[in-house]
Amino acid sequence: MFLLLLGVMFGIGAALGGLTRVSLVVLAVPPLALALAYWLVVGWNGDDYDIGRSGLLLVTALVGAMFVSVWFLGSAFGRYVRVGVERSSRKEDR
Repeated sequence: MFLLLLGVMFGIGAALGGLTRVSLVVLAVPPLALALAYWLVVGWNGDDYDIGRSGLLLVTALVGAMFVSVWFLGSAFGRYVRVGVERSSRKEDR
């Protein structure tokens, strides 16, 4: 299940990086917002786990950081693929 979640995050980032022309910094805003919302809801208000408040804050912050980094790596990969495809199509046009 964890690998599936990583794959989905990477795939969404890659699709957005490959299909859009906006800056990679702008593409990092949606996962940052989701990670912040997750950290606030689960880290500060969630008592589902049998750990202390500081441990819960730390764990949810690490999960959020992982979410943002995998999404950003996917965006960079999508951008790299798109640039490669555009360059190869320009070479064929010559």
